[in-house]
Amino acid sequence: MHKAIQRAPQAFVDSVKSPSHPMAKNDPGALNLAMLHHHQASAAHSMQGQIEKVTAAEPDPRIIGNLALFLSVNIMESAYGKWHAHLQGAKALIDFWRHTDLNLPESCGFGYFNLVMADIYSTTTSPSNHLSPSTVSYHSTYLDEIDRLQIFSFDSFTPVPKEMIITAISVNIHRARATNDTLEICEGIETSASGILEYARAFSPAIWAVEAMAALAETNPSPTPNSLRDVNNLDSWTALAQSFQSATVLYLIWSIPPDERVGGTEVGTWAAARSWAYATLTTAIHDLFERRQKKGSHYKFILWSMLMAGLEAIVLSDHAELVFLCSNLRTLTVDLGVSAMHEAADLLEKTWTRFENREMELELHHHWDEIFADAPLFLM
Repeated sequence: MHKAIQRAPQAFVDSVKSPSHPMAKNDPGALNLAMLHHHQASAAHSMQGQIEKVTAAEPDPRIIGNLALFLSVNIMESAYGKWHAHLQGAKALIDFWRHTDLNLPESCGFGYFNLVMADIYSTTTSPSNHLSPSTVSYHSTYLDEIDRLQIFSFDSFTPVPKEMIITAISVNIHRARATNDTLEICEGIETSASGILEYARAFSPAIWAVEAMAALAETNPSPTPNSLRDVNNLDSWTALAQSFQSATVLYLIWSIPPDERVGGTEVGTWAAARSWAYATLTTAIHDLFERRQKKGSHYKFILWSMLMAGLEAIVLSDHAELVFLCSNLRTLTVDLGVSAMHEAADLLEKTWTRFENREMELELHHHWDEIFADAPLFLM
């Protein structure tokens, strides 16, 4: 799959989105794609056999890991499509086991963590008709479990600071409650927009970076000089955390109706927060891509942050920044052999074209459902 995407990203994306227009048989990627689908079918058959043997009395946490692996391949194949069904299937199985003695966060580890991250971040790019009271229920559970996951997120494929995961969960709950006109109190959850902003801004990327480097050094000490650690240094970890903090603040701001963003909060005005978020986000992204030239690897993990930056670039008519982002999203696709970055660039360019000649200021809050009508997932 990775080779097929690297050789011809657009052809691969088109073949996934439109099976009626497959890659040409003489295309080098066609054989790779055929092999991928063969292995997927075999794996699905095997996994179905495992699921058929599931009982409430004997839950098998290995199946959660297998489902997470299957979902990961789907996400790498496309930000749209098959992963939706597999995530819903995984959640149904989790619901089946949640009332047993199986401790999902502790027993299922990274597999469960990956499923949770997929659900949280797919919700950020879902239209409002995909949000329901069950969105609040699931996200409230994730918030209760986040400390029991015992996962070092910075040592995973989704190195999002825990505080920003909590913020994203809170914004998703805020959106779902507003969409469904749900006013019940979510105990222990900050759901006021100003409260969420204050929590997000209180996070320190620099402190998180120090903790990340210390934890990684403890789990994987390197007595000899390590060129990767030299470039993935404290400043790089800080930029990575900054990208998630700033992007999450932008997501929060867009989730709020414009008439609720007037006035100030404990950490300043909404307008000031928005300006700060865009400036710090673009600075962090540029820094991480400059480090790519020295073999730095943190740029590989900021797909979602780049998407948020691109949307704000469209709002601000910052075409130069949008071009930079789309170009580097396609660079990411070639580097990693994953099509989601190419699809993110396509989405941003189409959104720019759609609103390029607008006569009024673009308010993303009113166009979120339109932009994300197909509910993609842009998370590495």
